[in-house]
Amino acid sequence: MSNGEEKTEQRKRLEFTCPRCGGHRLEQVIMIRNVIDNVYDSCDPDYDWYNDYNENIVLGDWFYSISPWSEHNFYRCVDCDSPLLDEDGHEFWENALLIEWLKANCQQEDS
Repeated sequence: MSNGEEKTEQRKRLEFTCPRCGGHRLEQVIMIRNVIDNVYDSCDPDYDWYNDYNENIVLGDWFYSISPWSEHNFYRCVDCDSPLLDEDGHEFWENALLIEWLKANCQQEDS
């Protein structure tokens, strides 16, 4: 490259079409878990927000922990809530698998 030009990678947008309803909106479903410190009979539980083994994220004034177990996180159609399933009929959670699924199951512009 000359004159300080940077090479930019061309990214191809992948299309999603739900096999069940034909919708085109996809969402991630992320299981959020909270560690309970104490439970009382007269109010909500006390949550242990600062536990070292939690993968805490902050949303406003609340701390949440995203489950690291992939079977609790998955992709689905926004319009009909139908989950994307792998070849074995299981929900999946991984970007590389999502790309593979979209290429194999949805009509793309150049195919």
